[in-house]
Amino acid sequence: MAQWIWMYFPSQSVISHMVPKCLLRPLLADLASRGHPGAVYRGFPPTDYMDFDLPGVICSNRPKEQISLAGLDLRIPCEDVVEMLAKLRTLPERYFANGRRYYKLKGYLRCVVLTANQRQKLEVELANRALSAEQKAELFYADCETPGEVLASASKVARGALGRDRRDRFHEKNRGEA
Repeated sequence: MAQWIWMYFPSQSVISHMVPKCLLRPLLADLASRGHPGAVYRGFPPTDYMDFDLPGVICSNRPKEQISLAGLDLRIPCEDVVEMLAKLRTLPERYFANGRRYYKLKGYLRCVVLTANQRQKLEVELANRALSAEQKAELFYADCETPGEVLASASKVARGALGRDRRDRFHEKNRGEA
């Protein structure tokens, strides 16, 4: 099982990386050769999980698929599984100076660096879960308020349009009844 290292960079132009320890040194050399030195990774213990999603609306309790990948548990929101699979299938091969092949799958403000075998395993796992993940996401969002409904409710609370009981968000009051 691989150890995984979390790296971040002081430069805003480089996103955080989750990298297996076996690829750490070649990745640091590759990034430095492209003008991105100064990765911060020392002092962080190896980690065994990563929340990995795409940009968009975030619900704190949304369902996630947890995929074990060589000692790393990737937690991917169900609504992102199909798009992650599509991105993974079209990833360009990258090569370190020593000729070793690797891949970078990018999410929101972070990426995961993969060996060829890890990429292949992740593709199989995502493909096997794609349909059930979409169904879980659809069920979850069927009962959720839309972002517009959440903002409208917050606005009513802020302007005092709801009753004295602030938990009473679902009973709209008329002007003068608050």
